[in-house]
Amino acid sequence: MPLCDSREVANRILANVHRREKTDLVIEPFLVLVVIVAFMVLINYFMVSLLISTLRAGDGVSELFFNIGLYMVLHLLIITAGFYLLMSRNEKHSKREDELRSLLLEYFRCKVEDHEIQRPLRGMVETDEAIRRKERPVSTWRALIWIGLPLFITVLMVEPALSFAAVALGLFFYLVSFLALVYVVRNITNLSYHHERRWLAFQKHMVDAAKRTGMRIGHPSRKTIGIRSFLVFIVVSVMTYGLFFPIWIWLLLKDMNRHFEEQWLFEESLIEALREREGARDPTGASHA
Repeated sequence: MPLCDSREVANRILANVHRREKTDLVIEPFLVLVVIVAFMVLINYFMVSLLISTLRAGDGVSELFFNIGLYMVLHLLIITAGFYLLMSRNEKHSKREDELRSLLLEYFRCKVEDHEIQRPLRGMVETDEAIRRKERPVSTWRALIWIGLPLFITVLMVEPALSFAAVALGLFFYLVSFLALVYVVRNITNLSYHHERRWLAFQKHMVDAAKRTGMRIGHPSRKTIGIRSFLVFIVVSVMTYGLFFPIWIWLLLKDMNRHFEEQWLFEESLIEALREREGARDPTGASHA
């Protein structure tokens, strides 16, 4: 007697894969690059014009500090907006993939009595546990609170009539917001490479289990993402006064787009194999030879 209804689990796998249209959003990197560059050029032009007019009018040091503070806040907001796209998309994809791995484990557990799949199934379980332990994407809203709340307080401190206390508090909260952003950006930069590597390890065991049950996965995912050095990216960004930032976003968007497209090919092959396998069963669970 089977441990569970593999056809019912297969239907849930199909539903998960079909939901990817809402979770795995392919964003055109070039369009995002153009938008970010346009915003940066606009803000730089606006702030340079404002600084020049302030110096010519001789409004004093306090007005100059106010304009510089506003400039720094606006730049940090642009950077946060760029990485928000990545945070939100990665979080949705990770949740769907977590569910997919759980369903695949459940499906092959249904087959464990009839086939010698204990070894690859154990590999799937161990890899899934490692992924859940090591891969914990920062919640998008939690990250925004870490970055946005100190930045909001910074804005409150940035006023034309600056006192020493206001400047000190403003710089402190700006630094807190900046460090929170650096922490989030570091995780996002390293996530794509490690996420794909772990997914491929899980998939390898799954394909082995599928072969032992008579299923053929015609298109296993391939490695598409190279490692990105957060340290190199941050150094280059500082050296170029932030001009490398749009390219940084562009590269990370391209990485996850490639991962999505490669995983989709695998999932299409998986759907085909499941339909072929489970479609050859009658309601009693007996196989039609």
